[in-house]
Amino acid sequence: MIALSAALLLFTPAAKAQTPLAPGEIARVDDQPILKTEYDHWMEIARRSPSSGDEETRGKQIVQVLISFRWLEGEAARQGVVVSPGAVTTVYRRQRRESFPKDADFQRFLRRSGQTVADVKLRVRTDLLADRLRAHAVRGAKTPRGQQKRVDRFVKRFTARWKARTICVEGYVSEWECGTVVPPPA
Repeated sequence: MIALSAALLLFTPAAKAQTPLAPGEIARVDDQPILKTEYDHWMEIARRSPSSGDEETRGKQIVQVLISFRWLEGEAARQGVVVSPGAVTTVYRRQRRESFPKDADFQRFLRRSGQTVADVKLRVRTDLLADRLRAHAVRGAKTPRGQQKRVDRFVKRFTARWKARTICVEGYVSEWECGTVVPPPA
């Protein structure tokens, strides 16, 4: 019985990792899909950016960003780190006022960049989550060196944990985020 349980434990992660992705998915982190439509949206934003590199580089960067959004959300949930919608709105409004004192300038930015207000708020939320996770990781460290050691340890464990939970479709692979690569869905 123990041997059977051990065998099942050994094969369960591989079976889960090989779960085929649904049509329209380019990746999945745990049970959170990353859709081709989402990738295309952010690719258009990257194309409009003056410093986004060639198409292949942009594609890898987009996959990295979309996966990092899921990783941060997952890690925050795992650690009980919360960012309220109100906090996101407060920071969003402050940053918007600082960057674009005139509403017309902000609207022009949205049109030119291809971003939506929801995209900007997603980035604000992700930044807040990253800041809070970092603060959580360095809690109790007494020196800057101690803080850096804790951050390094956190990043190593965080990356290993979430990479193991990330499946990418061939052609949408980012070197360090994808734990498993699968063929495109039929």
